[in-house]
Amino acid sequence: MKYKLQDIIDVGHFQNLQDRLNEIYSSPSSIIDNDGNILTATAWQDICTHFHRKNKDSEQSCIQSDKYILSHIYEANPAVTYRCPHGLVDNATPICSGPQ
Repeated sequence: MKYKLQDIIDVGHFQNLQDRLNEIYSSPSSIIDNDGNILTATAWQDICTHFHRKNKDSEQSCIQSDKYILSHIYEANPAVTYRCPHGLVDNATPICSGPQ
């Protein structure tokens, strides 16, 4: 049986942990599944979600960033980093369960 990440983790608990970590470290973070669903998020840059991803001219760059990270996630050591043309930096670390 194939599970989705949200089937095996307590999303509310992880959101609480991220919020608490942000109070100490002040860093944006999120947990996103392989389908692009945002499970948790804290301290995100609103310019990305409320402007770049809603503007047809800049949205394609955001999609390119998502595709790059997804296609390189298994190369993460420990993370994959991508700087988008808008000057923001995405850094992704995979969450793996079970045998790899």
